[in-house]
Order: sequence, then structure tokens, then C-alpha cells
Amino acid sequence: MSSLKEQTHRQAKDAEDMRTETERIRDECLELDHREEEDDEETVALSMQIKTLLSKKASLRTAAAEAREMQQTAKSNCEMWERKCVEGN
Repeated sequence: MSSLKEQTHRQAKDAEDMRTETERIRDECLELDHREEEDDEETVALSMQIKTLLSKKASLRTAAAEAREMQQTAKSNCEMWERKCVEGN
């Protein structure tokens, strides 16, 4: 009878240990899920920032190309007027 009582006590302790471990694992899983959600939100935010920066980069490239074209036109106009001034003298 004593052995049965010890076995029952040991099984009750093992069951309690398993419940405690199950709760710890559940809590850890919940924490991991929460972190994953935060990481997903950060990833979305970073993706949006990257898209915005790429769009701005494209706009700046377009503006730079237009500025180079205007600079070339101004240079050509300047050279043309210099020639006309030299020819006029």
C-alpha cells in the first residue's frame, strides 16, 4: 500500500511538472507569436519606406536628367550668342 501511495504521489508530482512545463511552453509560444507580429509590422513599415525612397530616387533622377538637358540647352544658347557677337564685330 505504501508503494502505491508513493507511486500516486510521484505521478501527481510528474503531472504537476508537466502542467507547469506546458504552461511555460504556451507562454513562450504566445511571446514568439507576439514578436512575429511585431516583426511583420516592422517589415511592412520598412517595405513602405523602401518603396518611398525608391520613388524619390526615381524622381530625383528624372529631375537631374531634366537639369542636365536644361544646362546643355543653356550652354548651346550661350555658344550661339557668343558666335553671333563675334560675327557681329
